[in-house]
Amino acid sequence: MQDDKDLDDPELLSYLIDALRELADVRQREGKWDEGHSYLQTALQALDGRPLPHAVQRRRVILERMAWGLFRKGDLEEALRTARSAVADLSVDEAGTDAVVLANLYNTLGGIAWQQGNHEEAITS
Repeated sequence: MQDDKDLDDPELLSYLIDALRELADVRQREGKWDEGHSYLQTALQALDGRPLPHAVQRRRVILERMAWGLFRKGDLEEALRTARSAVADLSVDEAGTDAVVLANLYNTLGGIAWQQGNHEEAITS
C-alpha cells in the first residue's frame, strides 16, 4: 500500500479504494473469495479515520461487496453480520446512499434469510 501520508489526499484515497473494490470484484467473479475479501478489508482499513467525502457511503459499498462475497462463499453467518452492519446506520445518511447499493444489500439479506430457511424474513427483506 502507499505511504500513509499519501492516503491523507482524498483524491488518491478515493482512487485506491475504487481500485481495491474493482480488484475484489474480479477475484470474486473468479471464485477467489478469500483474495477478494482481502482486497475489501484493505479498502476498509484505508478508509478508516481518513477524511473522504461520502465516507459512510463508500464504507457501505465495501461492506455490501463483502457481504455478497461471503454469501456466495457459503459463509452465511458472517455475510449476515456484515450486511446488517452496512444497513445499521441507514437513518444517518440514507438519502446519500446509492439505490443500487441498498438494493444489493437487501437482496443479500433476503438471500441469506432464504438459505437459512427464514422464508418469511426473506420475502420482507
